[in-house]
Amino acid sequence: MKLFAQAGADVVFNYHRSRAAAQQIEQDARKHGTRVESLKADLGKMADAKKLVRFAIERLGKLDILVANAGIWNVPDLPIEKMSEREWDEMETRILEAEAALAAAQAGAADPAVASDHEALQARLEALALAQVAVDRLYARWAELEAKAGA
Repeated sequence: MKLFAQAGADVVFNYHRSRAAAQQIEQDARKHGTRVESLKADLGKMADAKKLVRFAIERLGKLDILVANAGIWNVPDLPIEKMSEREWDEMETRILEAEAALAAAQAGAADPAVASDHEALQARLEALALAQVAVDRLYARWAELEAKAGA
C-alpha cells in the first residue's frame, strides 16, 4: 500500500483479521497525501469480495488497478505434508472452476449490448474483477503448495 501511496495512488485494501495492523498501514500510507482506506473482508467469500469492490468504487469512484494478493488454504488447516492427494487435487478443480467463471465474465463484458449500458458494464467489470481475483488467488496458492511439496 505504501508504494502505491508514494506513487500518488488512492488505495482501498482489505484485511482479514487485524484491524490494528490495517490502521497502521493506513496511517503510514496517508503520509503521502493520498486517500487510503481499509475494509474487513474475507476474500474467500464471494459476498465479501463483492463488498470490497463496491466499497472501493464508492470511496474512489472507480477501480484503476486491482492487486490480487490473497491466498487460500484448504479446510481443515493442515500442514502441506499432511494433505491428502484428494485435497491437493481439489486445488486444481477450484482453479479450473475459477477460470471458467473468469472466461464467462470476460465474454459478458465484451458484449456490445452491455458495453452501451453503463450500469450493466460496471456490473460486468465488477464480476470480471472478482473472477480475476479468484483465479489469481488460486494460482498463487497452488504455486505455493507445489513449491513446498518440492522442497
